Amino acid sequence: MSGTILQARVSLGEGLGCACGPFGLCVVASVQYSDSFQHRRWLHCVEIEGLPSFYVSEDDIHDALVTNPLQNEAFWENVNSKNLIGSLNGLPLGEYSLMFRGFDESPGNIAIPLLRYLIFLVRCPMEMVQPLIDGATGKNIDEIGISMSDIEEEYRNIA
Repeated sequence: MSGTILQARVSLGEGLGCACGPFGLCVVASVQYSDSFQHRRWLHCVEIEGLPSFYVSEDDIHDALVTNPLQNEAFWENVNSKNLIGSLNGLPLGEYSLMFRGFDESPGNIAIPLLRYLIFLVRCPMEMVQPLIDGATGKNIDEIGISMSDIEEEYRNIA
């Protein structure tokens, strides 16, 4: 995706509220990027026990995605109605297998490197997160060279 990674954040916790309610393991990764027109956006992935949800926003809502939605139900209704997305640049988002099938069907899609980076941040060991953020910040999205995540490799070995 023509543009630049500006910053990224990752939060991990057990028993976090997250967007869908109280669950066990929850990971929230957020990436701020600028597109080819220099518009700044945040793309967020909230993964709860292996199930991802994706949000896009103009502002950083990372911390809000980690909080318990019961604290502010109106806020969550607003975030889910305005920011929850089911596709990015024509690629389906949600269940990982559908996303990776979309990657295969549109191999030149400009959103794939950004999505791979975001998913890798969610899925990698926490000790790898800061080096990945440091290595990508300020770089063109097309040039960050992120490998497939464990979940994408698993999908490809099964498919």
